Order: sequence, then C-alpha cells, then structure tokens
Amino acid sequence: MKLSEIINIANEAYPDSLISKNFNPKTGKATTNHHGDGLANFIVRELVDTYDRKAISRDQLIEAQRVMSMASRELRSVSNWFRRIANIYDK
Repeated sequence: MKLSEIINIANEAYPDSLISKNFNPKTGKATTNHHGDGLANFIVRELVDTYDRKAISRDQLIEAQRVMSMASRELRSVSNWFRRIANIYDK
C-alpha cells in the first residue's frame, strides 16, 4: 500500500479533507503550513514517520491504527488532566 493511500483513508475519516491538505504527495511529507489545523498536520506527520513501504498492506494499516490509538490516548490524558485542574478551580 502506498503512503498516499493511507493518507486518503485518514482523510475519509477527518472533517473537511484537512488531512490531504496537510500532505504533500510530491515530497511524501507533511506540509510546512498546517492550513489552520495543527491536529491534521500532526496526524500526517505521525503516519509519515511510521510508514514502512516494505510492509504488507494489512501490517501498514495495523501500524497506522496503533499510532492513532496511541495519539488518542495521549490527547485523552491531557484532556482529562485539564478537566481535573478545572475542577480544582471550581472549588
């Protein structure tokens, strides 16, 4: 599977086609301009950094899912921490 195909899969799930706008197919890297969406650019960078062109398609998809899950857990952790801190200010 080509990297551009993985980017397209992510783009299908992300609002406003901002994943594809943050991917430069000529260089195979994230764009330097995040087009107003740093998260979309982050997703592209993670997918680019972990892409293994030698792997079979299924393994590429599993790896893409793994890194997105890990990023999701990390974002959830930060979000939960902000909620805890905000609760302190409520008291």
